[in-house]
Amino acid sequence: MDLVARKKLNLEVLKRHDPNICDILDQSAHAVVYKFDTEKTSWEKLGYEGVIFLTQG
Repeated sequence: MDLVARKKLNLEVLKRHDPNICDILDQSAHAVVYKFDTEKTSWEKLGYEGVIFLTQG
């Protein structure tokens, strides 16, 4: 699948969750969410991993 077709498909799927999304500005194939613990001065993994999309609404 070429990049234009993939972006179109991803946009259609994202719009099912939020119809206000009008464009995908950027994306990453893999992202992990961390939280900084100020008491331990270390990063804590929150358990969210996967594709991330930066969208415009």
